[in-house]
Amino acid sequence: MKSYINVFKALGDPTRLRAVKVLQEAGTELCVCEITDSLNEPQYNVSRHMKVLSDVGLVNDRKDGRWVYYSLVKPKNDFMAHLFDAIKSVQDDIIAEDNRRLRTRLAIRADEGCCATETDERIGEECCSSDSSHEEVIEDKIKDIVKEKYGDLASTGGSCCSGSSSCCSDNVIEGIGYGREDITNVPTESIMGLGCGNPLAFTEIKKSDVVLDLGSGSGFDCFLAAKKAKKVIGVDMTEEMITRSRELAKRYGYKNIEFIRGEIEHLPIEDDTIDVVMSNCVINLSPDKKKVFSEAYRVLRHGGIMVISDNVLKGDLPEAVKMDPDAWCSCIAGAMKKEDYLRLIKSVGFEILDVDERSSDDIITSITVKARK
Repeated sequence: MKSYINVFKALGDPTRLRAVKVLQEAGTELCVCEITDSLNEPQYNVSRHMKVLSDVGLVNDRKDGRWVYYSLVKPKNDFMAHLFDAIKSVQDDIIAEDNRRLRTRLAIRADEGCCATETDERIGEECCSSDSSHEEVIEDKIKDIVKEKYGDLASTGGSCCSGSSSCCSDNVIEGIGYGREDITNVPTESIMGLGCGNPLAFTEIKKSDVVLDLGSGSGFDCFLAAKKAKKVIGVDMTEEMITRSRELAKRYGYKNIEFIRGEIEHLPIEDDTIDVVMSNCVINLSPDKKKVFSEAYRVLRHGGIMVISDNVLKGDLPEAVKMDPDAWCSCIAGAMKKEDYLRLIKSVGFEILDVDERSSDDIITSITVKARK
């Protein structure tokens, strides 16, 4: 009975139901890229949905090189047979459009092959033609892609939803831990919906404190901290974000904030000068998280506090997701398992004081960690 409940729960997500419909329409095994094109969804999103469908026994998955291929399971009993029949009868305009895109995608199979290679080329190119190590080149490529993505967001005034501001409504911001007062007491232009929690809610900032924000973006958390702290420093590697946050600080008269361009793996901050290090859904974007935590430890004074909100994994990610630039920019591909993330923090010397986890049925969840040097 429990397995049937899990099946219905999996199919309760519209994207997963559409994915099953696409496989039914195809009548054959499909590569993840073909399903991605048919659903018009980002690859990382499709891959994690397909993993859920695989886990509950609705689809088979087969890895061939760097790609994963999916097919519907053959019904093993009357329940599964009736279930697939019921799914097949579901029709609407969205499904009709999915089927149209699927037919277009299958029509070019013979000419171009199954999978596009742009994703892998963006992350993997030059790996064998550089004096740097493979890992260093990969890290540089990831940083370039993330920098480009967030630079575009800063320049266009976009948000976490591919340029739409709908995901950054007050309800959504409040939903990750901010109060109404937080939203109304900072520059509206700094609210871009790029966080996954509210680290400031888990520590007390004193008037004498110097606060450092890792990956400060448009400055939202910095502007909140500036109302309590002596000084706030925001560090971000994206020039467009730094320009945006500096303009907002000047326009709204913030005198105790400094925004510095730099990498969180190589902080342009002196040793033992910071009282509170905070970060909001940024460290998962770094390909060298241990270096980030080491740098945070270095700049904190003895007894200083690090409080970070970040995305972590509850299970394994498909390989295709790990190589997807969109998944890196959306704080998914770079996420670690929770236990590994916490172990890394401890390994550089931090004492973990508290861990708050938001409930989630998905493979990705957010946590807020408070630790002391």
